[in-house]
Amino acid sequence: MRAVVITGVESVEVANVEDPGLRHPEDAILQVERMAICGSDLHPYRGEWGDPTGQRPGHEVIGTIVEVGAGVRTRKVGERVLMSGAIGCGACSLCGMGLVSRCSDFSVLGIPMLGTYPGGQAEYVTVPRADGTLWPIPEGVSAERALLLTDVLSTGWQGARRAGVTEGQSVAIVGFGPVGMCAAVSSRALGAWDVLVVDPLPSRRAFAEELGFAAFDPGVSEAIESVRERSSGGVDAAIEAAGRNASMETAIAATHARGTISVISAPSEALSDELPSRLATTQRMLMTTASPQRAWPQLFPRLGEPAFREIDRIFSHRLCLDDAADAYQLFSSRPDECRKVQLDP
Repeated sequence: MRAVVITGVESVEVANVEDPGLRHPEDAILQVERMAICGSDLHPYRGEWGDPTGQRPGHEVIGTIVEVGAGVRTRKVGERVLMSGAIGCGACSLCGMGLVSRCSDFSVLGIPMLGTYPGGQAEYVTVPRADGTLWPIPEGVSAERALLLTDVLSTGWQGARRAGVTEGQSVAIVGFGPVGMCAAVSSRALGAWDVLVVDPLPSRRAFAEELGFAAFDPGVSEAIESVRERSSGGVDAAIEAAGRNASMETAIAATHARGTISVISAPSEALSDELPSRLATTQRMLMTTASPQRAWPQLFPRLGEPAFREIDRIFSHRLCLDDAADAYQLFSSRPDECRKVQLDP
């Protein structure tokens, strides 16, 4: 089959690789319908997490089950499903609550330092622990929305929930990439009256304003003062979605003294030991990895709400699997042109 393979720093190709098989009785095999490139795929692509040569990325996948192991109980051949890249043991109490990222046996598809299964940017993919990792796509849910639910929408939703966003609050989204976009939409769905976006890219700020959010440039010295003034002394919650020390400091500075900072990014640099000293004594900073399985039952019934009407627009490009090299280069180096890419096999 054809699959994306990282051949070096900022270098990928689509190669013919061995067809996937069932490694364990709890595995299933999907024929991939669509896949997306996640921001966390860019870290190995750029060499930020060590030598990426030979890695096969991808954990944002929807498709149809074509084979199941003898130990799979709830999923069956022929089901159209979405997949979580976050994988737990499926048997502990945390997995039972959907808190897969807290499982002691947590792994991530397509990231070797967090697991051993190749990723899903391919024609077929083996999915471990299928009962807890796959979810049927309900009738009427578009492919784009199902694809977003595999990671970024679920992550943005949980970031807003963990920030304690409720009706009437003000929220700052620091970093308006795909996860930040989903966090902003989720904050609106949870009742935030004012959602403020902080991002250095003009195109992202323009897109935020198209969606009805106020947007600020962190490169302007008065930006944080403007956010604090608009929110009467600081926002109730900030959601950090950029993964940099500067963005975390911005989130802290934009939040009032009793507010909450929810960090949902995958760090792209070593975090400073000085960050905790930036917090006011009554501020809270929550740093956790999202568990899509926790969000799915909450989100599926709400996808028809007005807040999610334009969520599909997060995808700015749709390319073929064979164009993966161009897709990675576009997503990595031209963020002013590209919000998020989906790939077709």
